[in-house]
Amino acid sequence: MRVFSEKKLIVGDKHRTNNMSLQEGGSTVEVHYKNGFIKVYTNVKYPNAYIKKILEKTNHSTLSSIKTIDTVKGSKQKTKIMSFE
Repeated sequence: MRVFSEKKLIVGDKHRTNNMSLQEGGSTVEVHYKNGFIKVYTNVKYPNAYIKKILEKTNHSTLSSIKTIDTVKGSKQKTKIMSFE
């Protein structure tokens, strides 16, 4: 598999469909594609439901992994990774 240089896109507020994502707080969800492209969604309040919706709308063969980053009390972070390879 050929992977291109990593390109990360932080999805802007005008492209978000849930008004709760405009409020600070919550998780960060990174969707990693096999071609090296990464979409980053910030301020996700319900990451499991968010990932379920991503999986419903995305061809799984294009995905490499989905990473969820939760900030827990201050600067500590908890990371979960779902791999598709």
